[in-house]
Amino acid sequence: MGAGMNVEDIYNQLTNGAKDGSIRAGWVERYLESPITLWCNLHAPVEAKDPMNDRMQHIFDIGNTHQDRVNERMYPGGIQKAFTTEEEGFCQSLEMMSEGGQFIKDMPLVCWSHGLTGRPDILERVDGVPSVFGDFSYRVVEIKSAKRLRESQMLQAALYNRVLGLVQGYEPPMFRMVNGDFEVVQVTMAELEPRLDQVLGEVRGIMAGKPVDFCYGAAGWPWTSYVDSQAVAANDVSLIVGVGTSVRDNLVEAGYANLQSISEAKETELESVKRVGPASAKKMVVSAQAIHSQKPLPRGELDQILHGTTEVFFDFEGAQEQGEFEIAVQVNYLIGAVYRSNGSEGEYKAFFADKFDLEGENLAVFLDWAVSLDDPVFYHWHNYERTHLAKMGERWGEDPAKVSFVLDRLEDLSPWATKGYAFPAYSEGLKAIAKSLGFKWQQDDVSGVGSMALYESFVTSGGTDQNSKDKIIIYNEDDCFATMHIYDWVMAQQT
Repeated sequence: MGAGMNVEDIYNQLTNGAKDGSIRAGWVERYLESPITLWCNLHAPVEAKDPMNDRMQHIFDIGNTHQDRVNERMYPGGIQKAFTTEEEGFCQSLEMMSEGGQFIKDMPLVCWSHGLTGRPDILERVDGVPSVFGDFSYRVVEIKSAKRLRESQMLQAALYNRVLGLVQGYEPPMFRMVNGDFEVVQVTMAELEPRLDQVLGEVRGIMAGKPVDFCYGAAGWPWTSYVDSQAVAANDVSLIVGVGTSVRDNLVEAGYANLQSISEAKETELESVKRVGPASAKKMVVSAQAIHSQKPLPRGELDQILHGTTEVFFDFEGAQEQGEFEIAVQVNYLIGAVYRSNGSEGEYKAFFADKFDLEGENLAVFLDWAVSLDDPVFYHWHNYERTHLAKMGERWGEDPAKVSFVLDRLEDLSPWATKGYAFPAYSEGLKAIAKSLGFKWQQDDVSGVGSMALYESFVTSGGTDQNSKDKIIIYNEDDCFATMHIYDWVMAQQT
């Protein structure tokens, strides 16, 4: 395209192609994060989609809020117009670019003649670098809430940059990305070109119907349930904990495609499979047998853990506090604990901070209670509680002796239980294992991430949204009792 071309000429050239056969830039990120998710978007039955849930809504809200803050702080006055079709939106994009708008927000770029399309977050005008629009051009600015930018995100932005080059007759050698810490990262296009071309070829294969295997846990929303159910129906080898996509491919190539084949395999045979060592082979066989038989099976000797007069099973709930232009800070607003002694029934106690800035006071109350207990041991699942208790103690200047009192008496039940037993579950998370042992949660509509949204709703309401608070507390209470349930089951096997 030469200088002096008008908007209509550019529009006609770039829309001269098959719209349906074009790759959207977002598909590049989706493919690299989860090929099966992109495949489902294009080929799976629409009615099989998972509905929106609190967890996903919260994730979307975080991204949208971050993008709004970046726009307000770093790219104020950006222009955006409403449109009903991609064609209409692209025409408006060209008009705004030809008029030299400083910041153009979330408007479509189309190049159907090359099979590409996308909607960059920001197009920023660069003066003194000519394009078909005049003595200026545009560069891509892509906004992500992640603090560490992933390859998938950079390649998505690289595709925006390529489409922009085709639109304005000049491809910028660099584009910019803004991460979750509001840092502007310069990315060199030439470093990504070969990988981008490779990925575009692979995406076109998916578009043409190239099959992707249903691997348990490999799909993102809204296809998680659909893909997982297909893997379960096939008794796929990916149902075994630790068998991800790459290991699964190696196992299938070696003839181990389902649970039964693994459960009947000799460990020495599995060790010959690429990326499967002796320890992994042993774990796979017992895990497959547990799932196949639908009952827990011994895996090895239990490690020794602390025991005390008072048993405390506790769990944290956290959310991110973020000021208008501040970096998000993790705040643990709820410390829930089920405690018992001398064979008594477990009793639940919630230490709840009604506001983000009350985390320190809430921690102090918990620590005072903890050190008052008779010879306590604090059981938890995974390392979140240990890590964050130490950080909270430092942040709020709590008495080191009180913090150490609890830290020295912490026991992570996750490695203890999973090294000792293989459970008929598809993960080694608290919920999967507790459910496999018969524990039931009271609520189906609350998750860890979803509870963050509930807490933000409670705080925003000024403490009047009691329903959200009640849901969080019930969710946390169940997690604490689930931890106790697993502990009791394992201990019962020792008698």
